[in-house]
Amino acid sequence: MRGAIIVNGVVKVGSLERGKLDLGFRIYDALNLPSPLVIARRMKGIGDMVSLLSAIRTLKTLRPEAKVIVWSKQPYVQIAQLSPDVDEAVTVQREGSLIPLDDPCPCGVYESQVQRPLYARPIIFCYAMGLPWLKLKPRFDLRRCAQELYAWREQLRNYPRPWIGVILRSAERWKDWPHALKFAKLSSKRWSTFLIDARFRCKEQRVVSLNPPSVKSLVALIALLDVLVTPDTGPLHIAEALNVPTIALFGSMDASVRRIYDDSSVLYVQGPCKFGREPCWYELCRPKYAFQPCMEAIKPKHVLELVSKLIAEEEA
Repeated sequence: MRGAIIVNGVVKVGSLERGKLDLGFRIYDALNLPSPLVIARRMKGIGDMVSLLSAIRTLKTLRPEAKVIVWSKQPYVQIAQLSPDVDEAVTVQREGSLIPLDDPCPCGVYESQVQRPLYARPIIFCYAMGLPWLKLKPRFDLRRCAQELYAWREQLRNYPRPWIGVILRSAERWKDWPHALKFAKLSSKRWSTFLIDARFRCKEQRVVSLNPPSVKSLVALIALLDVLVTPDTGPLHIAEALNVPTIALFGSMDASVRRIYDDSSVLYVQGPCKFGREPCWYELCRPKYAFQPCMEAIKPKHVLELVSKLIAEEEA
């Protein structure tokens, strides 16, 4: 048998498909899944791949002998290559058909009907493979990005610790924190502060702008930080997997459904709704604003105080 293929949560063994979960996923008994197990996933962001690695780690914990192969596009395949739980990561030409570069056999894509909570993806991936949720965070083998680590250490060695990283923009602009630049300027008066964004250069001399040239380089940079301040975007997932102290800023997205690991290093900050509502998933403000007013309500001085507390805890 060639092996099983999981496509966006669907397991296909030849033409055989059985079992279905109300969430829109077909369920299989993980202990009976054939090996190698090929997982093809259409990614919408870095966080999707990091979430998938959590389920793969669960599978490898229960079945250490299983061989797991991930098919994906760049740059997401770079994330899979850093995981010790992935035996092979294959680059595909295009997401529509997910055809590996060295394999002429196309693989169709099954779209999950699950819309929210989006942050339950690691749990849903586990259920799709018939796995229990063991609350295992994804993990990275930093030896696989040793060159990138060395390059960042050399570039940043003249800056005193602690190192504070600030993510300026997210993959979806409406998730951005409008005060990120102002916070970076305030933070730079007390600590070495790095603004991480490939498309922006800060004119403030004290704020250092960094441009990771690849996803592997981004992982290496985040691994060296003492604190990361970020909205809801891919670096948040990476920092949590690396156990980097992180302040995650949420507005209309409900931060409570993001707390899925017991040993998380993330401190979640929920911006208050200006209309006195619960987090609305941007449904209330989308017609009126090009941003989240609840994100704007998170003030830089408040985040600065939280960073100060995290640094004090690390130094204690």
